[in-house]
Amino acid sequence: MVFGKVNETLVSVIMPVYKSRPDYLKASLSSILSQTYDNLEVIIVIDTTDKKRDAEIFDTIEAFKDDHRIQTIVRVANKGYCSALNTAILRSSGTFIARLDSDDYWESSKIEKQMNLIRTSKIVLAGTWTSVVDEEGKKRGEIRTPVSTKSIRDLIMLHNPFVHSSIIFARHVMNEVGFYNESFDGAEDYEFYLRVISRGYSCVNIPLFLTYLRESRNSIMRGNKWRNTRKSYFMAKCEAVTKLGYSKGSDMLFTLTSLGSILVTPRMGTHLKKAIGWYHPALSSRGGS
Repeated sequence: MVFGKVNETLVSVIMPVYKSRPDYLKASLSSILSQTYDNLEVIIVIDTTDKKRDAEIFDTIEAFKDDHRIQTIVRVANKGYCSALNTAILRSSGTFIARLDSDDYWESSKIEKQMNLIRTSKIVLAGTWTSVVDEEGKKRGEIRTPVSTKSIRDLIMLHNPFVHSSIIFARHVMNEVGFYNESFDGAEDYEFYLRVISRGYSCVNIPLFLTYLRESRNSIMRGNKWRNTRKSYFMAKCEAVTKLGYSKGSDMLFTLTSLGSILVTPRMGTHLKKAIGWYHPALSSRGGS
């Protein structure tokens, strides 16, 4: 695929919204619309079972109504996060698709830096390093995921090598590997990366902190879905081994050891990520909870 100038390529940002905090949603949307790369469209899929309860969500989005780049899809039901992702992708028109959750946000140059890299390479998926912030926006740590295509392939069976809210990927990839699989609830992004990498595509992380991940009490990895998410990760690894050709010795080892991760608590999971060098707590948060 041949690209012209960076801003000639449309990027679709897809965002599921369900019971989102309006102030977080506002910060997320503001970070998209203030990107230095401006050839964007934003596809928001709102699942609501009570429009009156969610009035503040609709009011928050309404405040951005003058920006023609925003499109909103309202579903009067909670059809699920993964379903919302796929619905947004089907509505989108961009050559590239970027992801952002409604409580996370970006540095203003994020998309521009990713597109500049993609434009001069054969990369089809790029993430970034990530700053972890708490509910008040205070920095709690850093996620330094593996950078090169080789290191990502070598370590993907150990742990998810991308922060979902940081990624951007070429739309054409989905024509070959398919959409997000709703059978892997909580690990739908990880299972998608396994399929992409199994086809030999080049995927990287930019070693710059361009994404902010908000870790709240209700986030998937700390909420009541923790155990189910770990099971989904394990099932994704089993499928990678049996169907996608992940057959190296380390692949098998990481799959077997991950069975025990189903018993790991969120706090223990944080210690594990520290041990493998992917999570670094902020100095002010060390020794805390």
